Amino acid sequence: MMRTIAPRRPPRWRPVLRRTGAGVTVLAALALVRGDVPAATPQRTSPRFGRLVAVGDGFLAGAGSGGLVGHGAAGQVDSPVAQLARAARVVVPQPLIAAPGLPPPLAIVDGNGNGQLDAGEVRRPGGGRVGLRTSAASQARNLAVPGEDVTSVLEGLDGGAVAERLQMGQDVNPRDALKLLLLGPPFDAGMASQVQRVLALAPTFVLLWIGNEDVLELVRRPDAAAGQLTPTEFGRRFRRLLEGLATSGAPMAVGNLPDPTRFPLLRHAAGEVTSCRTGDGANVPVEPDALVPIDLAPRLLPSPPCDVVLTAERQARVRATVAAFNAEIAAAVGGIER
Repeated sequence: MMRTIAPRRPPRWRPVLRRTGAGVTVLAALALVRGDVPAATPQRTSPRFGRLVAVGDGFLAGAGSGGLVGHGAAGQVDSPVAQLARAARVVVPQPLIAAPGLPPPLAIVDGNGNGQLDAGEVRRPGGGRVGLRTSAASQARNLAVPGEDVTSVLEGLDGGAVAERLQMGQDVNPRDALKLLLLGPPFDAGMASQVQRVLALAPTFVLLWIGNEDVLELVRRPDAAAGQLTPTEFGRRFRRLLEGLATSGAPMAVGNLPDPTRFPLLRHAAGEVTSCRTGDGANVPVEPDALVPIDLAPRLLPSPPCDVVLTAERQARVRATVAAFNAEIAAAVGGIER
């Protein structure tokens, strides 16, 4: 589901609700193009999206297969933002990353030519090389950063300090380095954040889809509940983000979050996993409809640690948490509309 928030005069907010399958944000955004008046045609652009700015994570950035690259099987040129821009016949500058990518997306290398996926045949190409921005000085309007969540999206990065540490060969948080590269200059202290850049760009429309990393964490580390946000805290941070973006005065489309138990990073345990090992070494039977990571190491089969197994009960808890997150998103949008 995606909700559109449009300003009135004086600036208040009016909702338009549009429904799609969970997570198919680009389809909802394309529906906005079809409903625009005057609409985009082969001879005319969509005025609503003249200065479209996108805020989000890897889903909007065009990341895929664990990497980010401008042109590829899953590339930035085919991101949801790029598809929306083509449909609206507008230009949305993107911070395109040169091949092989940053990091290079994973690829299947059939080393023995047997036509089957064997252990070790999913690799990162490039021989240790990475790509950088093809036009580092240009100002992008797709501001989405892979790995960004509802906490980090609010943090202003000191771009100058990060750049200095990189030049000196010091350790830097990989997400901070990627964020610095994608957002680009200016590198003033505290200015390298998606929210600050939105306000500086004076958008005519803002597309927001954030929180996917937060729900992915629910299935990546099913036993790490202590380090995960509660729905209440998620909602507090989402409200703060939405309120910051609303000061731009631009109408917005806000996407909700999909069910991560249906993502292809998981596979059914049936046929490979028969039991799991608890912390004290005991073996516990695993039901066939349980889920395990798609890249589960073969050496852990057929009895991996129980903390990597997503049982039916855990799947239900994940879906309940995602539903609670989406309720918080709806409440945040409702608060802005009032």
